Amino acid sequence: SACVPEVAGVDTAFVPAPRRLLQTAQRLGSAAAYHVRGEQGWQATSWTNYAQEVQCAARALVALGVKPGDAVCVLGFNRPEWVIMDLAAMMVGAVAAGIYWTSAASEVEYIVNHSGCAVLLAENETQWSKVAQCRQALPGLRHVVMMRGAKADDGLQLGWTEFMALGEPEHQPEVERRLAALSAADLGTLIYTSGTTGAPKAVMLSHGNLSWTSVVLSAAFGANPADRLISYLPLAHVAEQLGAIHNHVNAGYALYFARSIESLGEHLAEVRPTIFFGVPRVWEKMHAGIASKLASATGIKAALARWAMAVGQRWHAQLLAGRTAGPSLRLQKALASRLVHQKVQKALGLDQARLMISAAAPIAPENLQFFTGLDLLIREVYGQSEDCGPTSISLAGSTRIGAVGKPLAGTEVRIAEDGEILVRGPHVFQGYMGRPEDTAQTLVDGWLHTGDLGRFDEDGY
Repeated sequence: SACVPEVAGVDTAFVPAPRRLLQTAQRLGSAAAYHVRGEQGWQATSWTNYAQEVQCAARALVALGVKPGDAVCVLGFNRPEWVIMDLAAMMVGAVAAGIYWTSAASEVEYIVNHSGCAVLLAENETQWSKVAQCRQALPGLRHVVMMRGAKADDGLQLGWTEFMALGEPEHQPEVERRLAALSAADLGTLIYTSGTTGAPKAVMLSHGNLSWTSVVLSAAFGANPADRLISYLPLAHVAEQLGAIHNHVNAGYALYFARSIESLGEHLAEVRPTIFFGVPRVWEKMHAGIASKLASATGIKAALARWAMAVGQRWHAQLLAGRTAGPSLRLQKALASRLVHQKVQKALGLDQARLMISAAAPIAPENLQFFTGLDLLIREVYGQSEDCGPTSISLAGSTRIGAVGKPLAGTEVRIAEDGEILVRGPHVFQGYMGRPEDTAQTLVDGWLHTGDLGRFDEDGY
């Protein structure tokens, strides 16, 4: 971490995420940090209260005997308790590890044992039952904390309120001592890869990896406290952790926890996020829904929609090619915008979205072209868990459909002789936990061998 590259105009000095949370809470105070959808609409929690919740959970972990280096696992859908526990674990020098809510009991057993998990947070009965099934095979697991509203009537379980009540002030000095002791090289989180071939691998990301990436990424995207983001993709995935934990506490924007993936459509219309992150499947479903609506339109409505789509696509084709639209196209665009684009964007809940991202898998260029017809430009990001999520990003003024942008500032990317993408930078992981052979194959002289094929075009995309 001594030779971290300079990134123009960005202070990349090491600050661990829990410390960043405290700084942001001090700066933003009573502003809303996160929102939960209740019966009466979205209920906000302030930055001050958020920081207090995390510190209380950190004290409770100390009270439960969690030591630096122990793992704290989280199993469940996106909820405030998820991110509170993740940050609290890092605050006391423990290692946070998310488990996909879709995981089978055998996968839960593997991750709990492999990570060295002492305390696990489970969302509800469904998730608890997976732990209960294999509890005899989990010798190191001491406590299962349940999220709010879930019953805790087993000796291994603690209810959320009961857990937080353990966070007595007497443990605060120890929390502060451990937070002050965190270094850039310390392990911050484990990201378990999907394990499509055998047991999942645990990607070790240091506090330094996470701190540097969140600062550089937030700066690149201009993320700020006025932004709004919906958290709905699995928090066990690196991209959602960056968005809902690290970039969130760094940039200070408001987070909205989705009730479920199925509720996303209604949440979009209510929240009208300024930043929206979708995997290709989300964009494809949206595309299909809009296309079928357009196909069912008749007469003048259908003709108007087709014309507006064509205008949007012509306009963005000029823009993406670095050309300025002529007066006739500008006039048509203004009209199409008023008559069609704005209405469709508002119906989708994307009328205030300044940054729309597709990542985690390739997306077909025709999908992206379709959205430009609605005056929605979706930017591709490419990367992997092994470099905290981003290798290359697409920014305003440097986006190209069919390319995944340019390397993140401060990152080196080169193409090996066989076409493999190699990456080097402060966000490249420490290795795979307990798998030295895999680490040696993937990390060679500081270069991450991605296993992906790629090329640069003549403009550096």
